Amino acid sequence: MQLDAGSWNPAEALPDAFLQLPQELFANDLRWIPESPAAVRAAFSQGNRWFDSNHAWLGVIPGVARLAGFCYPDMRIDGKPAAFFGYFDCLPDLQACRTLFAEMEQWARSQGAQVVYGPINFSTFGHYRLRLDNFHRAPFVGEPYNPEWYPELVQQLGYQLSHQYSSELLGDTRVLLTDVGDKYARQAAALTDDLTLRPLTAEVWNSNLDQLYPLVHSIFADNFAFTPIDEDSFRGGFSRSVTRQLCPKTSVVAFDHNENIAGFFLCYPDYAPLINRASDGLLCADTVGFDQHADLLPSPRRLIAKTGGVAPAYRNRKLFSVLSASIALKCPGHYEQVVAATVREDNLSRNFASRHCTSGRTHYGLFCREIA
Repeated sequence: MQLDAGSWNPAEALPDAFLQLPQELFANDLRWIPESPAAVRAAFSQGNRWFDSNHAWLGVIPGVARLAGFCYPDMRIDGKPAAFFGYFDCLPDLQACRTLFAEMEQWARSQGAQVVYGPINFSTFGHYRLRLDNFHRAPFVGEPYNPEWYPELVQQLGYQLSHQYSSELLGDTRVLLTDVGDKYARQAAALTDDLTLRPLTAEVWNSNLDQLYPLVHSIFADNFAFTPIDEDSFRGGFSRSVTRQLCPKTSVVAFDHNENIAGFFLCYPDYAPLINRASDGLLCADTVGFDQHADLLPSPRRLIAKTGGVAPAYRNRKLFSVLSASIALKCPGHYEQVVAATVREDNLSRNFASRHCTSGRTHYGLFCREIA
């Protein structure tokens, strides 16, 4: 069994076998949204500011399994130095996975880690989690999608489920509109004395980057394994992706009377039908955008309510529920379905989605293992 593994030097070129494995594994799966080799190369390159202060490990058994490890010198979870594993793909080969994980864990211990969590690709700003059920449902963009043997394999390797997340399919947007209309009107009226809701467009996002950068960190700082993103990366690739793909018809932002952002919710059309294997590679996730491609989406069109939050000063005022209901009110005529995406199960923000979930729920998990 050929093994290529070791500490990663971002000045090197990624092994072809590392990039080819998911292409081979999902070659006949028309639901799969292909991974972009160019994006993965960029992530592991010197151009990624992540490598300024952090370290990675890479391992691949060609045609069988691949794995990466990530270490932050100051990362501690529950008081223990922690590392992440990510970019995990494999055939149902337990011995190959044992080999890769043993090498990665030895490297993580050499970096001082006492516990490993994953899958997390670099950080929770990137792709993370494994799907735990509904393995045959087509994914939306950014949703974990993996064969059913992945969670079983990592548990056989000694990893335990540590955090669970879910996505709620809220179903027919016309029914949702009826369900939330009156209650939304009452809650929104209670906020109008000092807050104003406006459409969150690309122009609004870009014109408020000075306050959005610190606000995003303050909103999500308490999320599990949160690591700050540097300001250049936030203003660059992250914001370009947001503004290219977000739906300006449903995304929403709340301002106070001093034009400070009190909360926001980013929503995206589900571009999957245009970029999955079934689309014959017409488009890819790196280039798809609202202005050029939203009108090409087939029915039923699905909206992904992806990222939302409320500034600490405005919590406990039901603002998140008002933002969520605002999205529901705007959907009919544009989307037939809406999904509340990948929310941690102990997060109070999922209460709105749970109340209105009518068409199914998918679960995801993060796993951990103590290595010291």
